[in-house]
Amino acid sequence: METDIRSMFAGVARVKYSILYFVGVVLVMGLFNRAPLLVDIGNGSSFSLWALAVGFWFVLRDFSQRELRHFVFIPMGLGIIVTSFMSQATAIATTISSSASELTDWAVYTFLRDWSFERRILISSLVSCPIDSFVFFAAFDFFHVIPGVSVFNWLSILAASVSKLAAALLVARLYRARGLQQAARV
Repeated sequence: METDIRSMFAGVARVKYSILYFVGVVLVMGLFNRAPLLVDIGNGSSFSLWALAVGFWFVLRDFSQRELRHFVFIPMGLGIIVTSFMSQATAIATTISSSASELTDWAVYTFLRDWSFERRILISSLVSCPIDSFVFFAAFDFFHVIPGVSVFNWLSILAASVSKLAAALLVARLYRARGLQQAARV
């Protein structure tokens, strides 16, 4: 019995970032839906403060890709399925934006596999974050996730992109500072 519990925890430890990534997808989308924290920025546009929090979700995706390699789409897909029970419109917006950014991120991250982990995080985030932000907020408004509210504006896109890039920069610096660069090579 004790061995079974240990092996179960060892299995979970091998995919801990993928589990956190899945939880992040569900949590962020739930927050956008249930408590959007909107700030009116004029001209009928709003900015969600959650746009500032999505950065670490993207970094978790890179860690998940290290764990699962090409199967990184599994936690994303499961997160979108769970999100669809909260709001089909949000799930569709997430699916569209995540598909574009995940494929971009996956391609960049995979293409640069011989580079250090922290560089791959930075470069893949630099390319995929603006794509995700633009497409997500456009789809979010197109499907009227929050009726009468427009979040497809430069402030939302910029804030979400900058938060994602800041999270990537922070994690890359922490990773380098701890000397884990060699352990991160895939």
